[in-house]
Amino acid sequence: MKRAVRHHYLPQFYLKNFANQKKNVYQIHAYDLKLAKGFAANIKDVALEIDLYTATLDEDCLREISLDLLKQGMANKLIVTCEDGLSEMESKFAPALNKVIEVVNPLALSVNDYTYIATFWANMILRNPSAKETIENILELTRKAVKGEKLTSKLKKQLNHSGNLVKMTWLQLMD
Repeated sequence: MKRAVRHHYLPQFYLKNFANQKKNVYQIHAYDLKLAKGFAANIKDVALEIDLYTATLDEDCLREISLDLLKQGMANKLIVTCEDGLSEMESKFAPALNKVIEVVNPLALSVNDYTYIATFWANMILRNPSAKETIENILELTRKAVKGEKLTSKLKKQLNHSGNLVKMTWLQLMD
């Protein structure tokens, strides 16, 4: 099976609620900040990044995780993605969100519906390019702390400009 590489940080099922439909194409009005220009865009082509939810682990990292993976004839790199898991969760969120839009009566929602909706919004906080950078910084700082390595000037600068979550993580690791 071919691996998905176009990862939407705003799910297409969500964007459809703001789109105009022409046959099987859903379009929204988008705005390019760099070009300062608005345009009609297919929801398949917006709010996405290539391999946003993908990490490539190199041979050294794999060796730290498990020598067994290398012994089993794995390539020298392993590609890990959570896109499939996000798609599976979205398949549960979408019906609950549609109930909210169509029914408009909160009493018509089940406890599961509320759970899916709350999980969806919590998930949305973390599934964007900005959050990925924060998580990558935390992981890099954690690796450095565990190995007892000093921070590079680049990481020091990132730590000084990062959010409180990254700083708190680093301080806890260094205690």
